[in-house]
Amino acid sequence: MIANILNHPEFDTNTKKAMYESFLKTQEDLKAMTDRFYWNNSAGSTAGTVLIRGKTLYAAWAGDSMASMYIANDKHVELIDPHKPGSQTEKARIERLGGFVSDEMGVARVNGAVAVSRAFGNIRHRVIIPEPDVKELHLKGHEEFIVLACDGLWDVMTPSEVGKFVRRYMGENGRRTQGVSMALVDEALRRGSTDNVSVIFVEFKDWKGPKR
Repeated sequence: MIANILNHPEFDTNTKKAMYESFLKTQEDLKAMTDRFYWNNSAGSTAGTVLIRGKTLYAAWAGDSMASMYIANDKHVELIDPHKPGSQTEKARIERLGGFVSDEMGVARVNGAVAVSRAFGNIRHRVIIPEPDVKELHLKGHEEFIVLACDGLWDVMTPSEVGKFVRRYMGENGRRTQGVSMALVDEALRRGSTDNVSVIFVEFKDWKGPKR
């Protein structure tokens, strides 16, 4: 994925286009490997990416990973709106393509099987697509940090709770950023998360950390 974005011929001139097309290229790469090595064509993975170039932030995603950016005065901006089968737009798209969305014990699933509507792989489910949404934001200088994580974190913690946890952790640990990601993973597991919990913490270099 990263190589596809950086090597896109329009990366420098049209970053949004480069990120969008790189998601589709990554899907082609995965399908080629699946066909060549006879891998399981029902396996798949979501992706959430954040790229900062100068004063511009780009977010691109396919699936239910999520990212929130935290700014001054304990506020936050949700950078990613997860793709889930239960949303009206995704449900309509899936049905238009010949699939269906069922409710399995309170969880919306594509074709009664997959709880995410966009992802890489999942070659067998043609209505699950890798087509990303791409967002562009202008940074204003009061941004503090970003938390990028898969749904195992967000299933048990709201973005607001994540922000408060990070600030408290750093305040108690001499403003150290080292260990923040692992601390969030541990907290999610403590709260009973049963899904994959992968977390990336990004601190803006001008932020001095929470005050004691």
